[in-house]
Parts: sequence; structure tokens; C-alpha cells
Amino acid sequence: MATAAADELALRRLEDATRDARRLQLETLRAILAENAGAAYLRRYIPSDGGAHHLLRSTDLAAAADEFRRLVPVTSYDDYAESIRRVADGDAAPDELSPRPLLCFFLSSGTSSLRPKLIPYLDSPGARAATAAVMQANSALVRRLFPPRPAVSKALWFLYAGEVRKTKGGYEATAATAWGIRSSGIRGASPVMSACVSPAEVILGADHQQQMYCHLLCGLRRWDAVDCIRAPYAAALARALRLLQSKWRQLCDDLECGTVCADVVTDAAMRGAVQDGVLAGPCPELAGRVRRICERDDWRGVLRQLWPDARYISCVTTGSMEQYFPAIKHFAGEALPVLGTDYLASECAIGINLERTSPPEETTYVLLPRAAYFEFIPFDMDAAGRGAAAAEPVDIAGVEAGKTYELVATTFRGLYRYKVGDVVKIAGFHHSSPRLQFVTRAPPPQEHGEVLTERDVMAAMDTFQLMLKDGGEVIEFAAFIIDGDGGQRRRRRATIAVEVSNGSKLLDHERSAAFLRRCIAPLEGCLGGAYRLSRATGDVAPLEVAVVRPGTFERLAEAAIRGGAPANQYKPPKIVRHRHLVDVLQSSVMEAASSSGALPLPLPLLVHDLGTRSDDSQTQFSICNQALSTAAIELLRDFRCFETPQGWVLTLNPASLQTFLWRPQDSKKIDLPTAKQNFPRSCKCLLSGNPISSSSDCAVLVLDLDTPAMLVCKIGGSEWDSFSYELSMVSKNNKTLEVHMAKLQGIDAVAGKVYYTFSGDALGVIEFSPESCGELFLVVVFFLGHNLHRIAEVAVYKMDFSGPSEWCKVDGIGDSVFLLGGDFIGASNFGASCSASDHGLSGNCIYFVNNIAAEENFVHVIDLEKGTEEVLRPFRHKGYPLPLRPPFWLLTTHD
Repeated sequence: MATAAADELALRRLEDATRDARRLQLETLRAILAENAGAAYLRRYIPSDGGAHHLLRSTDLAAAADEFRRLVPVTSYDDYAESIRRVADGDAAPDELSPRPLLCFFLSSGTSSLRPKLIPYLDSPGARAATAAVMQANSALVRRLFPPRPAVSKALWFLYAGEVRKTKGGYEATAATAWGIRSSGIRGASPVMSACVSPAEVILGADHQQQMYCHLLCGLRRWDAVDCIRAPYAAALARALRLLQSKWRQLCDDLECGTVCADVVTDAAMRGAVQDGVLAGPCPELAGRVRRICERDDWRGVLRQLWPDARYISCVTTGSMEQYFPAIKHFAGEALPVLGTDYLASECAIGINLERTSPPEETTYVLLPRAAYFEFIPFDMDAAGRGAAAAEPVDIAGVEAGKTYELVATTFRGLYRYKVGDVVKIAGFHHSSPRLQFVTRAPPPQEHGEVLTERDVMAAMDTFQLMLKDGGEVIEFAAFIIDGDGGQRRRRRATIAVEVSNGSKLLDHERSAAFLRRCIAPLEGCLGGAYRLSRATGDVAPLEVAVVRPGTFERLAEAAIRGGAPANQYKPPKIVRHRHLVDVLQSSVMEAASSSGALPLPLPLLVHDLGTRSDDSQTQFSICNQALSTAAIELLRDFRCFETPQGWVLTLNPASLQTFLWRPQDSKKIDLPTAKQNFPRSCKCLLSGNPISSSSDCAVLVLDLDTPAMLVCKIGGSEWDSFSYELSMVSKNNKTLEVHMAKLQGIDAVAGKVYYTFSGDALGVIEFSPESCGELFLVVVFFLGHNLHRIAEVAVYKMDFSGPSEWCKVDGIGDSVFLLGGDFIGASNFGASCSASDHGLSGNCIYFVNNIAAEENFVHVIDLEKGTEEVLRPFRHKGYPLPLRPPFWLLTTHD
């Protein structure tokens, strides 16, 4: 009862803090300045008559905050690096950054630069209180979902506290995630250690590979005590699961004999602690049970079978960790949820995850108003790396929902207006505190500018995995950029190194080269504005994709850990910048390919698809720059694909009947249930809402154009449901006419409802779930008499939902572009919209693919404001055969 009461108190305090976040942020800044008023760093910028005390004397907290931001510059780690080095080496007093006692240094992950940063860890009452509050709230949220069970209470926790390093000045340096394990100062007495199935000798070991093996062995031996499976990051858990796949036979042998293989675990203390304290003799029955489970070809749900009493998995799954989530979910199965954790940096706590069960793409973090003083620099993803002047930071009161920012923090531990290095999106607000959605790591300032972001590389690899299909699994990847070596102009080249699973077709030299060449254009299409600009100006050569030898990224991890990166929070880098790590990747290349072709075209695209009759079976036409490309979109060639007005493409694998939604702009994928049978020969697809909105109960509809039937599944649902319907109307001469929802009719979805034409003056409605926004338009194209090649007039109507629903004619559509077209002649219509300014188009325009006139497929561009019409003929050149279906639209989504 005491624990329950403490949990409720912790959560109530958290709720209270978020209700008045602006005031608490100002109070937090004052508390930080009060603790650090004597810091030499602050005295450089704040007037000498009292330093920070000058600001503390002000009774107007908002005015004092404004003055602080005016006087103290925005900083990065480079601004502190020399001072921190001198303190760490014993050449300077610790009060350079704060007068508070220096306890130790935290090590950053150091995965992209090899050398980790040293973050001062000071004895700060304010920081201790903020950290304790988030830890208490964290535990309370988990206990609310999973109340404690005394009989089954241990964690299979992949922790690597490692050896504590000593600086030249005698200070300890360790991972932030390992500090709590050692902070009690008594070996084995830490509450974290007592919650683990592994003994202290394993957690405090010095070799992470041996530690990982021992964690697995202890977990298998104490299988009936495991309540949860945990790791600091999803990458660490994915590595452990790969080790389980490769070493399960040896693990079973150790269980059967009651010994730890000395060839695998050479650390005598670690081996003895597991052998004597955990195994405690042979377990042949347990070894047989594990063998029977692991001998199966399909490891889906294997974790729940090995640990049947485990209730959840917990690790960081957002940002670059999102790539590991599908594999972890595969091993976990549906019955074992994967919980997200909080937003904690080495510098300070940032946000708390109130919805632990949300998938990574929906996870948000409520900003902690007492953890630090936060500011936000508006951030343009497409301009990242171009060297544009940074916008002025805003505080918590100035952020806007839907906008993207680089995070800045003033901490209790001696970092002032410090760029944390993360880019976040404001997903909304919890009371008055922003909900942050992690987007990517911010590119570091460099002489040439950064042309790739982590998000670019991850989007490209999502596409690569889709193209690879059943040809293997992407195990790991990273990008690097090197200078060119030829001509008067040294062009840089970006390379993405990919490691694939054993048995992949890419490990076959003859098959991999051609496949990699086909991948270049689709992968470049996933890269952002900075890369596209550098490619267009010739500063960057075409992308190179390289397959590296199996085990390469393990070598990369070992090199980073030997270089000082803490094993407990090692995160495989998505962009490698250190020359030694680049050399490791380059020396491991088995096959590489690049292209001399032009950049992929920007969306929206009109796609001329010849089916599977030639290798280059698609021609793409971009209405933004009216350019053509013959690069094939692999997904469209190898799968059945159905465009939707919402921008997502429904995709069906004809062989396996697996289905998913695909987003053309970044290749994001949403898995759907496996179909019970192939989709109808002629069908139309649409979505009832936004498939990635947590507030939308979105349905996917597939309407048969030959019969009055449809298939429906919900996002997150378990199966496709089939429905048939009967609609009829009585004509003026009393004849009964059958009505088909989609054939020859307009149909679309707005605000969770599907509207279809029932008669000339009536709409039918199917309601799935209400949403808060959306507009419904009707576009009527009038041809000149019987000449279907000549347009006489275009009229646009907007549905007025404010009173009795009625169509109201409008003169324009503002900053919108309508994309109209259709499927097979006389079968169905298609209509979608996109922002004009976001795509470099003129607003108030309609792009109409005239597939009504046989064999035309011209694009009629109608400017509603000017009253003009322009006819584009992108596919009527010599050598363009008629496609198997009319050209169709691929566009960006409205997410």
C-alpha cells in the first residue's frame, strides 16, 4: 500500500508540474543560476557586478530569463571541450563550469566520433531532485501497467557497467546508465543489481561479448523468475538476440553440463560466479526444453516461449533505435509488449513517456519543466547542412505544435544554453508542457556542411529492405562521406554500408551487383533537401551502396568500445565520421555500386507503368519540374500496388498475400494483416483517416470494381474482413437501378467518414471514426460537346458541413493543387490534393489526367485563378507504348 501511495504521489506531482510549465521553467532557470552563480564561465558573459547574482536580484523572472538569453550565447560541446579537458586532467579547478562539487564525468556514446564526450556530473541538489522525480514517475507508470509479483520479480537485464576509467586528474569516468549501478559504492548492493538474474560479476565485467553470453545463460537458467527483459537501448537487445540465435546450442550444452564454456567466457571471476552461483549443477531437462524451442525455423514469439512468465520488454526504441523494433517484436510475438522508456540524455533528463505501450513512431515525451531550462531553435530539415543562419531560439512559451526544433538546455551541471544535439517535433501539449517527438540527431557544424541526416539514412534503408524482400534481412547499416580523388573539383561521395544476414542473395557476387545498381535511384529519392541540393550543384557524387562482410558492425562496436565508448550505452552510428571507423567499413566491402544518373524526381509524380514487360518498366513524370525519369520503382514492379487519395500506397505481395501501406516520400511502412486471398482484379483503395495518428481509428478499404463488395481492415487489426452490399434507387420511370459505390462514381474519405455518390443529388456515407478536420470537394469536368479531348469548363464545389450538408461552388482552392485522374476507362475516378507551396507549384491549379479519352493520357493543367488551360504530353513521345493501366499519381501524405 505504501508503494501504491508513493506512486500516486509521484504521478500527481508530475501532472501538477505540467499544468504550469512556463512558470516552473522560469523558476528552474533561477534555481540553476543560484546553484552556479560563482561559475567562471558565467562571469565571462554576465556583468561583473555580481555575475549571475545580477540576474537573481530581479523580481521579474521572465525579464531575468530574457536578459540571461541576451547575454549568454548558445553553445555546443566544442565550446566547453578545452575547459573540461583541463579539469579532467587536473590542470584547472572544477569551478570553471560550476562551484558545485564534481563527482565524476559521464561518457557519451561516442559511436560516430570514436572518442566519447566527457559530461561533468556535479553534486547538484536541483539535478538530484529532478532525476529522482522522473525515476519515481517512471517506476510508477510501469507498476501501474504491471503490478509487482513477489514470486516472479527478476529482470533479464542486459547491463554492462564495465570498468570505471580514471582521468589524469583522478576523476572517475563512466556511462550515465551505469552510474546508478555503482553509486551505492557496495559491490552487489545496488537495487538495480539485486533486480537482475545475473550476478554482479557479470554486470561489472570488462568484456561485453562475454557479459552478453552470461546474461543469456543466467536468464535461461532462472527462466521461471524472469518478469521482464530489459536493455538500455533496442540495439543492445537486438545484438543479444542475434547472439542467442548463433550460440543457443552452446548455451544448451552449458545448461546440460552445469558449466560455462571456458572458450566462450575467459574471465575467471565471471565464469565462476555464473557456474557456482547460478547454474549450480547440470540441468539436462531444462537444456532439452530450450533445444526444442530454438530448433524451430521460425523464431516468431520465441522470447515468450523461453520466458513464459515475462510480462514485458523495455528499452529505448525511438530515433535510430526504431530500426530494431520490428526484429524485437518478431522475437517477442504479440503476447509480449515492448515498452518505450523515457527521454534521458547524459547532460540532463528531458522528457517522460506517459504512453509506454505506444509504438516508436507514435511515442512522445512530455517535457519535464523542472529538469533543466529548455529552449528551442526552429529547424528546417531540408535546409540542414546548407550553412543557413540559425533562427533565434524560443522558450517553452514560443513553441508551436507541428513545428520542428533543435533542443537547447541550460542544466544544473554546468552547461549553459547547450545544444543537446537532438531535433524534436512538437507533437502537441500535455496541459501546458510540450509533447516532444524525437526526429533525428542534429547534423554537427562542419566546414562543408552535412549533407545527410540519420533520418535520411534510415528512410533509405527502409526502402532497401523492401526491395530486398525475401532475399535476406538488413542486420545493420551506416553512412559515411569521403572526399573525391579526381579532377580539378574534388567531389565528396556518400556511401551507405549495409550488412545483411547470412544466406542473403547479396552475399552472392553475381546477383548482388545488378541488384545494388537498381537500388541507387530509389535510395537517393529518400535522401533530404541538403543532399539533393549538393547533388544538383555537383558538390556530391551519386550515392554508393556497399555490402560489407558479416560481422563488420561487431568489429565497429569493438573498435568504438576500445576507443572509450561505454558498452552499456553503445548505439551503432548511422553516420560515421571518424576516419578509423570509416576505414573499418571500407576494408570490409564485398560489393559496391553507384550510378552516374540524375537525381530521382520530386513528388508528386505521374507514373507510366508498363507492368513487367521490361526491366525499366516505369517512366515517372514530376509536375514540379516537368522532368522525366525511367528509373524503375521496384516496389511497384514486384508487388500489386494501389494508390490512395491520402498518398499512402496499399501493397500486396501476390505470393505470400502479405499486405502493408507504403509512403512514397520516405518509404515508411505500416504492416497490415495477411490477406485471405488475392485482391480483386479491378479494385480501388482508400483510407478512412490518418493511419499514423494515435487519435484515428483508421480503416483501409479495398472496393471491388466488378461486384458490390469490399475488403476492410483496421490499422493494428488482425485480419481482413469481407463485406458485400446492396444499394438501389428507383428512377423517375419506377425502374430499380443498382448502385455501385466506386464504379463510375466519385468516392473519398474525410474526417473518418467515406462519402460516395448515391445519386445525382445525394451522397452515401459510411462512418468509421470521427476526426477533427477535413474538407470534401467535388470537381466537375465539362467536355466540349462529344469531343472528349477538349475541356470546356471545370467547376469546383466544396461540401458545407456547418448546417444541412450541401455543395457550394467555390472560385478557387488557395494554396492547393488537385491531382485528378482515374483507373481503367469507365471504371473509377481518382482525386487527391497536396500543398502547392510545399512542392514548388503554383496554387489554385488542377492537374487532370484525361484517361476518359481513349489512348490520350494527356495532363490538362487548369489554372482556376487565371482561367487558363495548359496541356502536357509527357508520355506521347516515340517509343512509349500504351501502359497496362493509365498513368497514376504518387504523392506525399498529409501527416
